[in-house]
Amino acid sequence: MKKIFFFVIVIVLIFASYNYYDENKKLKKAQEICKEHFKTSDKRCINSYWNYAFVLSKELSNKGFASYKKQVDELLSQIEEINKISSSINFKDYSFVTTAELSKYRFYDKNNPINYKKIVLSSSAYKSNLDSPFSCWQRNKDKFYICLADTEDKNKISVEIKNINNFPKIKKIIDNLETFNFPYYKKTVFGRIVQESAFEFVFEADYIKLETFKVPDDEYKSSLRLLVDDLKKKDFIEYMKNKYPKK
Repeated sequence: MKKIFFFVIVIVLIFASYNYYDENKKLKKAQEICKEHFKTSDKRCINSYWNYAFVLSKELSNKGFASYKKQVDELLSQIEEINKISSSINFKDYSFVTTAELSKYRFYDKNNPINYKKIVLSSSAYKSNLDSPFSCWQRNKDKFYICLADTEDKNKISVEIKNINNFPKIKKIIDNLETFNFPYYKKTVFGRIVQESAFEFVFEADYIKLETFKVPDDEYKSSLRLLVDDLKKKDFIEYMKNKYPKK
């Protein structure tokens, strides 16, 4: 009986020693990561270093909110200035086509009446947040797309704007807003479908109009927080890959 008791005690001590060693090893790893990468000894980092990028993103976005909003608003004001310039096209020549109507032709007759007809396509309103750079699947990240969304059936269609470089001011504003992760504006394009496939439509634009909306501060903060979080996570993943390449 004494032998069995002694054996149990030994097993318990070995198990406890292993747990202590394992926990101590994890603690040292956490402290090292927090010190090297995050430059901190914050307990929140040590307790959950894999989630500390999110903690930082929230704090940094709160600190940088005023500056972020000011820069975004300056871009939105540029849209208003561009919209004051008269267009040379006759808007009556173009027919509005909904996402639902466009999707019906996606996999069927390639000689459908939409092809080469002067039409108008418009992205979703900002409230649905469907027009973000990440909401539609895009085959080529180097090309410019407009994301169309049907609020009823949640259908989404990517339309490539073939000649976006013909609108340098518009392109620059859109690129900058995407850099700021700010999708709360509307895109409307006037032109024609010149190519279609099972993956996307290709559109040749005659005119592109951007529209702004009154956006609550909470949406600005959300966009900034997601932007900072994404950047911090990418930095952390890269650090971990270099620090622990075999894990």
